[in-house]
Amino acid sequence: MRTTTALLVAALAAAAGLTGCPSDTCPLETPQVNAMPDETTCVQDAGLPVGYPVQLCPTCNQTGATCVADLSAARAATCPAPPATCGDIFLDVKVEACTDTTSCGGTACNLNPLTCSFTAPSAAGRYNVITVNGLTGATITTQMDVIPSGPEFCELAGAGSASPGAY
Repeated sequence: MRTTTALLVAALAAAAGLTGCPSDTCPLETPQVNAMPDETTCVQDAGLPVGYPVQLCPTCNQTGATCVADLSAARAATCPAPPATCGDIFLDVKVEACTDTTSCGGTACNLNPLTCSFTAPSAAGRYNVITVNGLTGATITTQMDVIPSGPEFCELAGAGSASPGAY
């Protein structure tokens, strides 16, 4: 009788998906963004790889940050001179949230930023770099200058700050 009951319980648990193994993925959320470069701290060569840093302040349940850049709104032709912009680069930053935040404390800013990797547009000019702050839901817009060639750099404005709430 005990063997039959144990087998029945195991079968019902397996049928309900309660085998004790976590799912392969967790729901995705947009994390809090604390800092991004601007046109004074990010200059890149046209058509070359960019490592664009974004400082996150995830909640304790958010892990595995990823960034996907969408350059579909960036012009591929000649751009106007700054301060006019050549279009938009959208950074879609996501984290996995496997549990709810009631099981842990608040946010903590990562000292090492997430690097969003993409290829700079081929047209030199100033581009808006846009992302969403998961804490407020507000859109954050900074700018990046793309030059034909020359010294390139991309760092956080006020690098070294790890206090939440820059945006």
